[in-house]
Amino acid sequence: MLALLIPPFGLTGAAVAAAAAVVLEQAMTVATELRRFNVSTRAIAGCTWRPALAAAMAVVLAAVGWGWIDDPAQFALSKPLFPAAQFMSLSCS
Repeated sequence: MLALLIPPFGLTGAAVAAAAAVVLEQAMTVATELRRFNVSTRAIAGCTWRPALAAAMAVVLAAVGWGWIDDPAQFALSKPLFPAAQFMSLSCS
């Protein structure tokens, strides 16, 4: 990949190729270890859906402008979201 991306894109191509190689290696390592320890992807998904949804909620709040505010009037608008945040904080069972 490095040999393909460096000539046309230079340093940016090297960074993209290295990042893609690391992502591919990590995905293969996770797949190997899941098989080795006999862990199903359903079990992994069951433990990671809440943090993933919480991260998505944080991105949406930041995009809308409701994240990390100091104004009490705007803070009152986010109060209906507190029960959802409490639900997200439950540990994986």
